[in-house]
Order: sequence, then C-alpha cells, then structure tokens
Amino acid sequence: MNGFVSSSLVPIEEMSVVWHGGGLSSAARVSEISRTGAFVKTPRPPPVGTLLNLRLQLLSGEMFVQAIVRHALPGQGMGIEFKSINRDDQERLDLAVLKAERARDQDTETSTHDSTTATAQAESSPPTETPTPSRRIERRERHRYKFTAEAEVADVDSGRRVQAHLTNLGRFGCYVRLSSPFPAQTNVELSVTRGDKVFHAQATVMSVHSSGGMGLMFIDVVPEQYPVLDEWLAICMERTWLASNRRRTQRVLVNIPVEVAAHNSLGTEVLEETKTISISAHGALLQLKMQVAKGQTIVLRNPSTKAALECSVDYLGTAHDGSREVGVTFVAPNQTLWKISFPSAEWGPGHPDAKKM
Repeated sequence: MNGFVSSSLVPIEEMSVVWHGGGLSSAARVSEISRTGAFVKTPRPPPVGTLLNLRLQLLSGEMFVQAIVRHALPGQGMGIEFKSINRDDQERLDLAVLKAERARDQDTETSTHDSTTATAQAESSPPTETPTPSRRIERRERHRYKFTAEAEVADVDSGRRVQAHLTNLGRFGCYVRLSSPFPAQTNVELSVTRGDKVFHAQATVMSVHSSGGMGLMFIDVVPEQYPVLDEWLAICMERTWLASNRRRTQRVLVNIPVEVAAHNSLGTEVLEETKTISISAHGALLQLKMQVAKGQTIVLRNPSTKAALECSVDYLGTAHDGSREVGVTFVAPNQTLWKISFPSAEWGPGHPDAKKM
C-alpha cells in the first residue's frame, strides 16, 4: 500500500462500505482504516486512479465520501485515499479511527499479557493444550433482528431467480435461506414480501454458508422503499426491547439524572436533561419530551460519572402531557455508565442468594 495511509492504518472489524466508480458497483468490507484513507477488501477492485463514491456504515450512521484508488490488488482489495469529506463526517471518521486504535492497543496489551503469563506457566509446569478464548467483541454497525418473510432473489447478470426464506433483517442487509446460494460478491435484486407489504433492494452476496444460506448487504435502496423497511425494523426493535425487559430482576428501578443528546430533522443537536425510570446493563427507560424515532441513535450521558454512550431508540411509549417513555439499548456494551452491578439473568426469588422473608 502507498505510504499516504499505510503508516497510520489500523485494523477495524465489521465496517461495511458500498462503493461506485469506474462503471462498477459493489458492497465490501473495510479491513483497515486511517483518518485519510482505508483498505477495502473486494475481489475485483477498479484500476488505480479510479474516482469512487463510497457509503461507509458506522455505528453512528452512514457517511458519504469521495475517494481515489491508490493501490489495487486483484482478488484481495484496494487502498483508497479520501478526497472529499465534510467536517461533520470527518469528526465521525476520526472517532471511528480512535476507537479502532484503542481496540488495537487493548488487543496488543492482552496479547502481551497472555504471552508473558503463558511463558511463566510453561517454565513452572508441564505444557498443556488449552484453547485460547477469543477476547474480541463482535462489533456490528447496526443490529440484525429476527424477522421472517418470503423472498425472491435474482442474479443481476444471469437473470436466475430463486425463492428464499428471509430469517433476519437489518438497516443495511439481511440473511436468507435457500437450497442453492449464489457465489459471494454476486450482485442480486431482492424482493421481500410480508403480508401486504413488499420491499425491493439491490444487494451483494457478502457471505455464503454450506447449510444453505447467504448474507446480503444492500447496495441500492430507492427512497420510496425505506418506509416499508423502517416499519418492519420498528416492529423488531420494540419486540426485542420488550423481551429483554420482561425479567424485572435484570432491571433496577432507579431515578438517575442523565443528559440526552440527539439531532432533529434539521441536523441540529438537541439536549434534554431528564431522569431514568429504570436501568439495566443493556439500556434504560427514560421520560423524554424531545421527539425521537425508533432506530434513531442518541447519546446518553451520566453527569456524575462523565461517561457517555451511544444508544438506539427501540421503544416508544404513549405520549402523555408532552412527554413519553422511551426505551433505549446501548450500541456497545456498558462498562462505565451506571457503576452498578446488576443481578444475573438467572437471579430470582428462588435463587440461593435471595433473602428468605
């Protein structure tokens, strides 16, 4: 790769990108990134010098940039240099790079510690074969939800059409089961039907499984299709949030002052001070006056701990006296926000640690 980004590239997990340029279009994965460029894993990269339009999918949403291909490795991928990016997106990109750098440094420290410990143990005891557990946490840009529907998938090039069964759905892709999956990187047209609603999208096959299924990433969705997708996802979000909050032993009913930051329809940041109704290790129930929508990303801050976390709005209660209950789920695992140890999922009145009254 060219030196313009190679010296500062850091590995990043599960960042997706849809690129268009040179008469080609495809969905791919970003394996390394910096503040000025990235390495994109794609089997058929366009030639060096090709100008690309990219849609990067971050935890905080989509980011649109222009880039130029600086290095191309057929069958592997391409090194790209960002050429045009607005100030807000640059700040979001910088944050994503910072998180990737922290993850890399943490992995390095863990690897060094494990290596030192293993060496010490090897010197003091006979060698044993012990599997090394993975310490990485799966980092997905957006949640996928269990969702069943009938689907039709058509190969754009050959015209071959097959019937499939959709099993999960997200904002940027889905998973379908079928007897004979298409090869990876195949561009397809997808049609999903549930009840009287139909959703259409162009997608790329990102993964193929021997069990008879494939993961798709949407590469082109016309604006008229998003209301159907948003409606289905809103149902999934609320169902998932309610299911995770049925066990009251996993929640703590407590009023903690918090600050909520969100962007309105004009892109202006809106702040509101409120209190939690209940909290858990995975999210919270709040009383909010500001207008938010299911699936919207907001930031929850705890003034006492100075910690902040991105959250997804997954539940909206009935509006009353100008406010409503809002259920949020943390985008990333919560380690510092509440400073509270929560009961385990198995805890209950019959648990041995429960007090006998």
